[in-house]
Amino acid sequence: MKLSEQWLRTWVKTTATVEAIGDALTAGGLELESITREGDDQWIELGITPNRGDCLSAQGIGREAAALLEARFMPLAIESVPATVADTKRIIIKDAKSCPFYSGRRIININASLPTPDWLLARLKSTGMKPVSLIVDIANYVMMELGQPMHAFDVSKIEGDICIRQSHGETVTVIDNSTLTLDRDTCIIADDKKVLALGGVMGGLSSSVTTATTDIFLESGFFTPSSVRGRARQYKLNSDGATRFERGVDPLLAERALERATALILAHAGGEAGPIERVEAGVLPSAPAIILPLSLVKSRLGIDADANEVAALLSRVGMNCTVNAKAITVIPPSYRFDIQIPEDILEEIARVYGYSKIPETLPPILAAPTLSETAIPMKRLKEALVDRGYQEVITYSFIDEALHTALFPTITPITLLNPIAPDMNVMRYSIWPGLIQTALYNQARQTLSMKIFEIGQCFDGTIPDVRFEERLAGLICGETAGYWQQEKPRPYDFYDVKGDIEALLAFSRKKVTFLPMEHPVLAPGQSAAIMQGFHTIGVVGALHPRWVRELDLRGPVFVFELLRDPLLEGSALRFAEVCKFPAIQRDLAIVVDSKVVANDILAKVREVGGGILTDVTIFDVYEGEHIEKGKKSVALGLILQHSSRTLIDEEVNTAMQAVIHGLKQAFGAIVRE
Repeated sequence: MKLSEQWLRTWVKTTATVEAIGDALTAGGLELESITREGDDQWIELGITPNRGDCLSAQGIGREAAALLEARFMPLAIESVPATVADTKRIIIKDAKSCPFYSGRRIININASLPTPDWLLARLKSTGMKPVSLIVDIANYVMMELGQPMHAFDVSKIEGDICIRQSHGETVTVIDNSTLTLDRDTCIIADDKKVLALGGVMGGLSSSVTTATTDIFLESGFFTPSSVRGRARQYKLNSDGATRFERGVDPLLAERALERATALILAHAGGEAGPIERVEAGVLPSAPAIILPLSLVKSRLGIDADANEVAALLSRVGMNCTVNAKAITVIPPSYRFDIQIPEDILEEIARVYGYSKIPETLPPILAAPTLSETAIPMKRLKEALVDRGYQEVITYSFIDEALHTALFPTITPITLLNPIAPDMNVMRYSIWPGLIQTALYNQARQTLSMKIFEIGQCFDGTIPDVRFEERLAGLICGETAGYWQQEKPRPYDFYDVKGDIEALLAFSRKKVTFLPMEHPVLAPGQSAAIMQGFHTIGVVGALHPRWVRELDLRGPVFVFELLRDPLLEGSALRFAEVCKFPAIQRDLAIVVDSKVVANDILAKVREVGGGILTDVTIFDVYEGEHIEKGKKSVALGLILQHSSRTLIDEEVNTAMQAVIHGLKQAFGAIVRE
């Protein structure tokens, strides 16, 4: 927001310099961007935060400066303009949810070709707005002066009544010459045959005022923030009116602004004003009554102030206060849409009191919350990955729609209305695209080997029913580092990334299995679902060669993605006495079909091995010479032990025969001699 010093001083009576005014506004939460001099005047430019729509006008800045400087605010005296003709235009509201109040009046016999007066042009230019024509300049000036967006229609171009309703999907050309096809939930102002304007956003070209216009309908209404929010961005329009309505415009301001604009038009363009037509079809927003316990002022701000002192501070920013022994009931002014809860009131107290005056006190030291014995800290999981050579990365939750569509063609992405960049226009469904782009960036800079991971949110569904969940994902590519002379560098493979995942999952002490699966992003035969019981908690595999080639990656590339919550939920530790009796190890080599899954073999051994089988592992898999084609040799290591006595050979042999028989029945296994 930009305005001249001379204009600002018409609202606030103070001897403070413009620099002091700027400092006070900055201390109160606004941002002083610059003070520049032009001729005998200075221009002050302020950054307005999104919650302070009430400061997007000269009146708002003056009111704020007066409160912070403890100076007198001098509001503009606006008198009603009596009607001198009976000409009217009927108003109908069919979309009261978007526009609960709308008013307007006809002004006839104007001379719109007259020049805009110099004083008005100077003030308008001080705000950064470009002059257009007398009537348009007056409407824009009143908006910058009071904060109420307004619009003037050429009555000769209106056919029938004025109706505020939702769009039927019409096409309209607006005053910046953009042609738009409207969504059906867009609030519009229309006559009997066409769209006249997008409600609260921008007027239509077909009904716009020109220098030849002699009869206008000057409108001023209240459009709800929810109905306007995002519309200008959706239709790619630059709208000062929408900027104000989406932040909240004082619902009691519309008619005052209409009277002010009428007086300026009659004074500078001539004409005769008709009566004001007003329709209130819905409930205007009302300021909530907020109860502020006095104990909060001390506990949150550290300020020792009694109820009357607090009420005096709040009254400077327009709050209506009712004081009792333990609390203050505060009703914010109608133009403060950002005041909804007691914490908002505390912020106002701090702003007006002065942040620099608040005493510095150390917060109480609270005991750290105790973790459940089954909870696994995320920090520990991160450290485990770092110990295994990973580096944590943080990528944007916004990705390129083209990359999403390539990797997940069956998933409709959540599209952003106002992306920060053309290649960041959808919300990520998976963390993989961000990791892939990170790998591409590093490979382009000769970093060919990497192990990276990220923890973040992924998004699914449609607006407004968006679902999100926290995930942990990783990517590895390139070669292992090798260790001294004992191991030469070799390319990473599926079992490297599987081992990393097993190390992570070991913290939970829960049984996890890897089941083969088909995945559109992953290579056939090198992808697996990670199962915890009957629940899929993740996916791991090699990136499909097609994507490695099309994305210009240097492969192979292996990726995984896990739900975060199962990683943080472990099972309780169970303690058992160390067995005093010796364990017996037996090895067994079998030949099975090459398609038999290792997990199925282990599951069958555990099933038939009996109570004395305490552990079983696969320590070798062989395919090649002396093994029939389509078969493989699997070597098993079995540990047998009894908790209360030493096993005898007969028991061990019985258990081994049961295992051999079970494997033969299930898989047609043949014991390899």
